[in-house]
Amino acid sequence: MLKKIIKAAAVLIFLAGAAVLIYPWAREMYGAWQDEQLVEEFEKMKSAGNEQTDQSETGEGQEAGEGQPVEEEEERFPELTQGSFPRLRADMEAYNREIYENGQTGLQDAWNYEQEVFSLEEYDLDSDVIGYLESDAMDICLPLYVGASSEHLAQGAAVLGQTSMPIGGGNTNCVIAGHRGWRGTPMFRDIEALREGDVIWITNLWERLAYRVVRITVITPDDIDAVKIVEGQDMLTLFTCHPYTKNYQRYVVYCTRTYDAVYGETEQEAPEESDRELSGLLDERQGEHPDFVSSGESIERERILSYVGAAGAAVLLVILAVLLALTSDRKKKRRKKRRNNSTP
Repeated sequence: MLKKIIKAAAVLIFLAGAAVLIYPWAREMYGAWQDEQLVEEFEKMKSAGNEQTDQSETGEGQEAGEGQPVEEEEERFPELTQGSFPRLRADMEAYNREIYENGQTGLQDAWNYEQEVFSLEEYDLDSDVIGYLESDAMDICLPLYVGASSEHLAQGAAVLGQTSMPIGGGNTNCVIAGHRGWRGTPMFRDIEALREGDVIWITNLWERLAYRVVRITVITPDDIDAVKIVEGQDMLTLFTCHPYTKNYQRYVVYCTRTYDAVYGETEQEAPEESDRELSGLLDERQGEHPDFVSSGESIERERILSYVGAAGAAVLLVILAVLLALTSDRKKKRRKKRRNNSTP
């Protein structure tokens, strides 16, 4: 009996060790799967909305989606029946004009979590997902939320309150915050992979927008003026903690709207003269210029450790399998020996 207990304890210890080593990989894979599901659901809602709009304009068609009745689509996406898409667009445009005209009063650091935001509740949307953000350089496709609450930042990227909604247009700067990795999910962990000329994509309910990186810097958390709207510009700004695993600076990536990427289907563009002018303006507007410390080494070290952990988990599982096989083989031999000894 004691031997069985010891063997069972050994097996549990091996499995626990393997689970600890493989957890970061499993958590990252699960996070990527969750993001994919949210993006797919958003695309279904967007497609259903477009089809419903087309049918209402033409008065044709009795079904929506792939053979699904209109009533079924309306039940899944109740906002379609209330014309929320055009109203939502108009209200977002009005919001963008309002915050520009009032100087973005009340804009705070993303990690204060107490910012007045544009509410989606009255539009009967199931969640605050308003689109998604893509970057080849960062290798991410993240659901995009309205409002940088702790809940939203734990699930994806989030538009800071008192910054422009992600619909583009003059006198706008949509500031999107993201964790520098969260519970095994990368999120904005690899933001330092971005370079000037890289293209960031934002997909909202109406279109896919492209923004070219024009400037990368670090700021202090209280330097909120550094991420405000620049007059006449159509901008996107990515915003996260820096250095990696620390919280005493903010890593900021400024981008400007580009149409060439949309038609050329490119992920990298050559900088333009207007980019250099905008970069210079942003540099002058920034308050303190703190020293930059790269997080590349610590991120690479963590990545190597995760590889080692996965390999270690595989080794433990192989060892466990071999031990179990040997134990089973010994049992078979003992049984066979007993049978032979008992045969007259």
